[in-house]
Amino acid sequence: MTVKPPFFSILILFWPSEPYLQRFMQALQAQTFQAYEVILLTNGAKQAPDSAALDLIPDAKLKVVHSRTNLGFAGGNNLAAREACGEYLVLPNSVAFPEPVCHRAGVAVEQHQIVPPSITSS
Repeated sequence: MTVKPPFFSILILFWPSEPYLQRFMQALQAQTFQAYEVILLTNGAKQAPDSAALDLIPDAKLKVVHSRTNLGFAGGNNLAAREACGEYLVLPNSVAFPEPVCHRAGVAVEQHQIVPPSITSS
């Protein structure tokens, strides 16, 4: 049986930024388009991500990648991207939360049915 790769790989650079991680994971959970995976990079964080936040995403969709040092935005995303399987990479800011139709809108854009995605910020 062949498993279809996710459409989106969502790369999250984790830095101790609670409660933002939990709110972001809740926003992903509410997406109407669920063909995504989450790559969470610890990016030099001394504390582990909150397990309650991680539990919001099914294990099959979540990969946690560890980096002992903070690689910055570009270096961290490059490392996380090496683990990605999706057709497209999504590199959100840690304080931006996708609206439920955001990823479906991205698919529409890709298929030339232009609908701008919406993002909210704290």
